[in-house]
Amino acid sequence: MAKIYRAMLGAPGNYVGVAWDGNTPAGVVSGTLDPDALKHAVLRTLGFGGKLNMLGKLLLRPKAINALIEETKSRPVVRVQEREVRACLTAIAVASSHRRMGLAAKLTITLENFFRANGVDYYWLETILENSGARWFYLKQGFREIGTHGRVVVFVKKIC
Repeated sequence: MAKIYRAMLGAPGNYVGVAWDGNTPAGVVSGTLDPDALKHAVLRTLGFGGKLNMLGKLLLRPKAINALIEETKSRPVVRVQEREVRACLTAIAVASSHRRMGLAAKLTITLENFFRANGVDYYWLETILENSGARWFYLKQGFREIGTHGRVVVFVKKIC
């Protein structure tokens, strides 16, 4: 994940926010204005060795290759009121020792401030269908479930 966050910070239009407890990270949130540009930035930072390593891992797990292909093929364009929504929350995680303290909500607000400063009025995210805790959290934060593809649930939120 560190390589992905470094790639995000090195390219415009991305945000990474970290919550600290002393010298220990307690939570992280990341988002992008343009998921396609982010994907290219991450691939560039991997270099040849990183890409080869990733390919090797995929080749050892044929089910992972099939899942990746199916997920990519089935991913719909996110639209609200006939407009494509590009901005997305790419990751959010909170250390188990810091959960249920409001930290994830605060991290989400920092990302929304970044989006708002960049003229974004809606953003989206995806989570796994079986992740009921995340789904509950997103609904509580004002996200609206707009669809599924495969085992993935898509949410969208209007930034007020």
